[in-house]
Amino acid sequence: MADATCAVDDCDNPVAVLSRKMCRKHYQRWRRSVQAADNARQTRCAVDGCEKSAECRGMCPMHYQRWRQKGDVGEAAPSRQRHAGEVCAVDGCGQPRRKRDWCGSHYVQWNKTGEVVPFAHQWSRAETCCVCGKPTGAVPGLKKYCSWACKTNWCNYNGEVPASVDCVHCGKPINLATSGKGGKRRRSDVKQCRRCRNDMRKHGMSVEQLAQRDGTSCGLCGSPVDMSLRKPNLMCPSVDHILPRARGGTNDPANLQLAHLLCNTTKRDRIAEAA
Repeated sequence: MADATCAVDDCDNPVAVLSRKMCRKHYQRWRRSVQAADNARQTRCAVDGCEKSAECRGMCPMHYQRWRQKGDVGEAAPSRQRHAGEVCAVDGCGQPRRKRDWCGSHYVQWNKTGEVVPFAHQWSRAETCCVCGKPTGAVPGLKKYCSWACKTNWCNYNGEVPASVDCVHCGKPINLATSGKGGKRRRSDVKQCRRCRNDMRKHGMSVEQLAQRDGTSCGLCGSPVDMSLRKPNLMCPSVDHILPRARGGTNDPANLQLAHLLCNTTKRDRIAEAA
């Protein structure tokens, strides 16, 4: 056997073991061709209209199980789109029809209780957030809200979310519908406006609190301070350290006074006498 050569014409390769007198290459090629022929001869299900492969008694597994249980194979496999465009028969449901003229949820209700009634609570089908009006569906698990922040607002205010709240320091309205630079919305329990919050972080007191305590006169020049002005206007209000921080001054309220931004930047780290 070791001296025998392949039976294929013009092939001088030695015969492989258990390879029908062929070399290994031609034997593998023959096996692939036989397997392809067997697959081509595979029979189809005997039920008219069924394109599945026959495995048991000339039928596909589905029709074979139907024949065993009911004694009749019935029709071909139903199409998955048999109820396309049809809706549930329950009034006000509107969900796609699945079984027995009902949607999947009402079919399960009938299967468990034996009756079909409208649900007391309906899934939200709104495409816009009920709080801010933005499109919904971006956050998994939320259909009525666009984000968890909007849901928190809705729950905290029992469905009546205000458009704005007043700052506890200056009393100015804080718009809850606008988003910041990072795209985040304001929390529903916000108490301070952005300006008062920044002043409190830096100095412990805001310009509004200093105006209520000492009046609206500048602590450096003595002229009135227009509290409605904002940066970059140099005459807007600012918090000035009587003893500058560079000279050991602290953020203690007794070391703070109201001043124009121009006067404050001109003073720098010098010690000035009050006007």
